Amino acid sequence: MMKNFAFKNLVATCVAGIAIFLTPKASLAQVDMSLLTEVASSCQRDVFSSEYYQQLGQKYKVNENDYQADFALSDCIKSRYLYSQVLYKFPWLASTEEMLPGYPGSVGVSLITYVNSGGLDTIDCLASQNQNSEECTESDALKALYLGDIDENRKIDLIFAGSHSSRVNSYAYICSSCYVAYNNYPSGRKMIGAFIEWFMGLEPSRRKELMSILGDEDTAWINSQKMRKEAQRAWYEYEEMRERIAEEEKEQRRQELFE
Repeated sequence: MMKNFAFKNLVATCVAGIAIFLTPKASLAQVDMSLLTEVASSCQRDVFSSEYYQQLGQKYKVNENDYQADFALSDCIKSRYLYSQVLYKFPWLASTEEMLPGYPGSVGVSLITYVNSGGLDTIDCLASQNQNSEECTESDALKALYLGDIDENRKIDLIFAGSHSSRVNSYAYICSSCYVAYNNYPSGRKMIGAFIEWFMGLEPSRRKELMSILGDEDTAWINSQKMRKEAQRAWYEYEEMRERIAEEEKEQRRQELFE
């Protein structure tokens, strides 16, 4: 994946066997199979690429047979799929200013959506326009931006299990430059302040649009939950297709014994 993951730049070339994703499946009709194919292809390439982790300033190497592989692929596919949903829903986000150097505001929106469970503290924080307000420091959704205690200047490192793994790895797999930007400014208050400034710089009509997934109304929670569930289903569909391909290959090898 490129330095800044973007919907319009999703890799269109599929790895061998992944084209099967294009087959419609009624039970998972809400999953965009074309998008899943592109996301799965890009994740398979980057998750196992040492060059990709070098962009993050890391020396990781995830092998396909490692126990970490499924953790990494799951985090990558779910977070990239959801980010693509956000950009599809709000295509104008791609042309907005960065909230920090190398850190697009669209990524902040996606990360908050990824963990949003109500939005009340998020709205109150934004309304306060004060990164030091209680509403900001207590917001569960906004914790997606700083991944720890707001008063702790803590750099992040990739992890493939544990309570924070999906949030940390979302930084890495959605936007490599955002991962670097976070570690250059490892401050919860800095992150929230940057997001507030970015958000308030949007036109009022744009801010209102984003409240359809970041807000505190039932419809906003339903909309964001629907996106999260679709991203989760995308991972389940990927697993099922991968297992089906493996079984087909196994059966083919069995048949070759008698040829």
